[in-house]
Amino acid sequence: MYSTVLHILQDTSWYVRTPLRSSSIDIHPNAKWKQIGVTVAGGNEEGNGINQLNCPWGLYVDDEETVYVAEESNHRIMEWKSGATNGKVIVGGKGNVA
Repeated sequence: MYSTVLHILQDTSWYVRTPLRSSSIDIHPNAKWKQIGVTVAGGNEEGNGINQLNCPWGLYVDDEETVYVAEESNHRIMEWKSGATNGKVIVGGKGNVA
C-alpha cells in the first residue's frame, strides 16, 4: 500500500507527494480540482538521476519553498530549490540496492 503526504505552507500552498508518481505536486490554494498541479520535484520517470525520484517517502517544505524529499529506493534525501529543474543529494545516494 502506498501513502500520499500533504504538506501545507503558511501561505496555504499545498504540496502533495505520492510514491506512485515519483514526484511532488504543488497545488495553489485557489486551484480547482479539475486543474493540473505543477510538478516541483521529480516528474522524469523513476530513477536515481538528480532530476528523478524513486519511491519518495517523506516530504518537507521550508519557509523559502525549498522541498526536501526522502526516497526509499534511492536511500537518499534530495533538496529541490524553488524553481529548480534538478535536485541536489544532501544525504545518502547509493541508488537502488537489490
